[in-house]
Amino acid sequence: DDEATLEELQLSLREDQLEADVRAIELDIAIMDLSQAMQQQEVLVQQWQESIKHDKDNVLPHDWTDDDKRDHKQLRLGVQEAQKELEELQHRVKVLEEQRAALDTA
Repeated sequence: DDEATLEELQLSLREDQLEADVRAIELDIAIMDLSQAMQQQEVLVQQWQESIKHDKDNVLPHDWTDDDKRDHKQLRLGVQEAQKELEELQHRVKVLEEQRAALDTA
């Protein structure tokens, strides 16, 4: 029954290709979603940085109260955390893009 074996092998190959295609589509969607989240995070970080700079520029250092200084420090720490999250998103996108590229070469 060489014909039956050949048909089973061809079916198995088609199934493998379909699974690879589905995986590629899933990776494409994940890359698009993460890229969108990354772009939004970039905008928010930039706006946050500009807001902090604007607030600091509008108040003379001798006018800053201890509460002002503490709030400013917390805002800066928040921006640093947001930047770290942005870097993590960038890394995740890069990993997914590498996985996607590997599927194309397989």
